[in-house]
Amino acid sequence: MGASERFDRYMDHLSAGLGHSDRHAGLRGYCTGLMLTLARKSVEPMAARVDPLHASARHQALHHFVAKAEWSDREMLRRVCQWVVPQMDFSPGGWWIIDDTGFPKKGKHSRASHGCTVLRSRFLPSLADASAPERLRATN
Repeated sequence: MGASERFDRYMDHLSAGLGHSDRHAGLRGYCTGLMLTLARKSVEPMAARVDPLHASARHQALHHFVAKAEWSDREMLRRVCQWVVPQMDFSPGGWWIIDDTGFPKKGKHSRASHGCTVLRSRFLPSLADASAPERLRATN
């Protein structure tokens, strides 16, 4: 199975947790934008690259998807864990750490441009189960 097919399957899995189906395109556009090689990972440059002929409309749609988050963060994290954790090998022990400080912040208004925000989610082998999202914490 190719990368495009895997991405489609992952998006379908995540989309099922968004509630209303009109949010599916926003998720797909946003996730596609996050994977692009852009200097800034904000919705304006993402929109221009994802849909250059309709950048203004795409910008508005992506902004609405991100800013008007009427979907459950907890459900999205649960679905990410359902997909990712089974693919990880914790047999020798270890951690799953998500750390956004590896991506340099751009601009005066970027989140964490005045300090570091580190998102960490740690999984021990015994914690990699369906209740794992309740154990996720964001730290500053």
